[in-house]
Amino acid sequence: MKVDRLALSSFKKKLSSYFSLKIIKSSFLTAILLSIFIYFSIFENIFLSILGLLAFVFGVFRLVFVRKSAAFVWLLTGFFVGVFWFYWIAFSLVYYDFAYLIPFEIFGIGVVYGLIFLCFYVIFSFFARCLGGAGGVLKPVILALGFYLIQFVHPFGFNWLNWHLSLIGTPFERVFAGQNDSKNPPFKIELISSRIPQNELWQSSRKKEHFVNNLALIDKAIKNGARLVVLPESAFATNLNQNLELIETLKEKSQKIAILTGAEGSENGTFYNSAYFFYAGEMRRIDKHILVPFGEEIPLPEFLKKPINTLFFGGTSDFGKAGDFSYIEVEGVRFKVAICYEGTRPQLYADKPDFVLLISNGAWFIPSTQSTLQNLLLRYYALKNGSVIFHSANFNDKKVIR
Repeated sequence: MKVDRLALSSFKKKLSSYFSLKIIKSSFLTAILLSIFIYFSIFENIFLSILGLLAFVFGVFRLVFVRKSAAFVWLLTGFFVGVFWFYWIAFSLVYYDFAYLIPFEIFGIGVVYGLIFLCFYVIFSFFARCLGGAGGVLKPVILALGFYLIQFVHPFGFNWLNWHLSLIGTPFERVFAGQNDSKNPPFKIELISSRIPQNELWQSSRKKEHFVNNLALIDKAIKNGARLVVLPESAFATNLNQNLELIETLKEKSQKIAILTGAEGSENGTFYNSAYFFYAGEMRRIDKHILVPFGEEIPLPEFLKKPINTLFFGGTSDFGKAGDFSYIEVEGVRFKVAICYEGTRPQLYADKPDFVLLISNGAWFIPSTQSTLQNLLLRYYALKNGSVIFHSANFNDKKVIR
C-alpha cells in the first residue's frame, strides 16, 4: 500500500512538472501570438495586419525554440490554437437545442488540434535526432518545417487552419497573387446582405415578411439597372422547388434581371442546400457539392453515422449533394456558383474561374470571428487563383473580393 502511495505521488509530481502553470501560461501566450492576426483583421487596418504578422512570426519562434517540456508545450499550444481559431463551430449547437454541449465541443476541438501539434512535434524532433541536429540549430529549422506542414492536415476534411492567412492584409499578401487582369463583368451586379438571426430565418410567422422583403430588394436592383442580383444562402427559407407560387413570381421577375438566391431543395425524400438561378423566365437548381462536416453530413462510417444522426438530429439523413460544381451564364459571362463552405475549398478554384458567385449564411455562428476567418480565406483564394469573388451573405458584409 505504501509503495502504491509513493508511486502515485511520484506520478502526480511528474505530471505537475509537465503541466505546470508556467508551461500552460507559456503555451497560452504562444497560441495567442499565432492567432491574434485573425482578430486584428476585423479592423481591416494595414498596420494592425502587419502587427498580427509579426506576432505570428514571434509565436513560431517561441514554439520551435522551446526547450523544457517541449512536447507538452506543443500539445497545449495546439489545444489553444484550435480553440482560438475554431471555438465558434460549437455555437451552431444552440439551434439544435444542445447549447449545454458547447463547452464540451470547444474542448474537443482543442484536443484534436493539440494532438495534431503533438504528433508533428514527435515526428519532426525524431527526424532532427536522426540527422544529428537534436541539440543544434538544425532542430528548430526542422520543427519549423513540421509546424508549416500542420496546416495540410484537415480533420474530417475541414481545411480552415491556414498559416498563409497571416500575410493577408499586409504588403506580403502579393506573394500568393496569380494571374489577375482585374477582370470585371460588363454589367452591374447587385449583392444583397441581410441580418436575419438563425432562429428567425425558418420561423413560419416571419417567412412571409422575409420573402416580401427579398422580392422588394430584387425590384430595387432592377430599378438600379443591375443585370444580376445575388441573395444570400437560405434567403428564401423554404423548399423552393415545391413552392410553385414563389417560383412563378421569381420567374416573372427574371425576365428583367437574372436572380441567384439560396433556398433548400427536396427530391425523393432527400434535402439539399441549394442555389436557385432564375433567368429569362427559366429556373435551375444548383445543389451544394461539398457539405459541411458534422453540419450537413456526418463524415464517418455508416455504423457510426446512423446513431449520431438519431441522437443529435432526430434521425434525419445527411443532406444530398451534387456530383460537381456548376457554372451559370448571364449575358455571355460565366460565373461559378458556390454555397458558403464551398467558397473556402481549393477544389472550387481548380479550373481558375474568372468569376465566382458565393452565397453564405453566417447566422449560425453569431457572435464570433467565423466571418472574419472566412473573409481571410476568400481573399487568399482570390489572390492565389486570379478569381473575382462576389459574396452575398447573411451576417457578413457583401463584398467583391479580388
